[in-house]
Amino acid sequence: MQKKTIQYKKKGSPYTPLRRKNWAESGIIMRKIVFLLGLACCWGPSYLCMMWALESCKPHTIAMIRLGIATLVVGSLHVLWKIPIQKYIKQSLAILPFGLFSASIPFTLIALSETEISSSLAAVLNGSTPLFTVFLSVAILKKEKASLSRVLGILVGILGLALVYLPSVSLKNSSGLGFFAMLGASLCYAIGMVYGRTIQQKEVPTSVIIFYQVFYGFVSLLPFVLFFDPPWNWIYTEKFLIASLYTGIISTSLAFFFYQKVLQTAGATYLSTAVLIAPLISLFLGNLFEGEKLTFFETLGTLCIFSGLILVNEMIPKRRKSLSTQSV
Repeated sequence: MQKKTIQYKKKGSPYTPLRRKNWAESGIIMRKIVFLLGLACCWGPSYLCMMWALESCKPHTIAMIRLGIATLVVGSLHVLWKIPIQKYIKQSLAILPFGLFSASIPFTLIALSETEISSSLAAVLNGSTPLFTVFLSVAILKKEKASLSRVLGILVGILGLALVYLPSVSLKNSSGLGFFAMLGASLCYAIGMVYGRTIQQKEVPTSVIIFYQVFYGFVSLLPFVLFFDPPWNWIYTEKFLIASLYTGIISTSLAFFFYQKVLQTAGATYLSTAVLIAPLISLFLGNLFEGEKLTFFETLGTLCIFSGLILVNEMIPKRRKSLSTQSV
């Protein structure tokens, strides 16, 4: 069959329709990138803040304070915006698991892990979230295709996790709890990201989803805090107040806004790449304020995890056909 070449008509400049389409697509891509970078910048310092807060209270208390402040902030905004939260009480029941797996459980596990490992290493291990996200989407839910790049990415990521953990076992370090707590947090984040995608189909405003997400997370932790670590046992210091306010307002309230925007526009796998950027910020801040440094094997494992994330999210560019013509 003879191939015909279709060319766009010239209106002032060649291939105007195609250029307009490319500009529109570029704008959408830029918004996704801005939301993703905003989320990473909100999450990055949170690991250091949680380590500071551990000097004053227990891990589950840190998570509850963080979610309590976020509930107050987001709830106050709804009052100012005159958005009736109570209108969506029935739909909010579907958000309950989302609040548990994306907020209360992982926040507690991250704080628990930092009782054993540094904030920098915790951030790096949290980078395994995309590996779990892709595994859930491909192997269990079968919502995405298992490409060669993604399979290799998961294998390289597992190698990186082994390089981080196995040397500590051979040296009889007490970082086993911290390591597996962070893996548990990453798995919870992955479950939350995949499940959160289904909530978008219930026609609930983004701000309402964020409110019930942090509210249910806060309520689930409140009884444990009141029973095991009541407020009169906390040690109130300047670091504790700074850490609480930052994690509650920035790392949770603002971060979940970016979280929902990326989840709505790009999906769970793209959202999970925020943990590829956040560890870099955490590594810098941990070294700056606490003098934290990764060992040789931890550094090597970090490089493997990041390489695995690049493969899993198929970030390696592929060759494309010429855009100026189209074959029929």
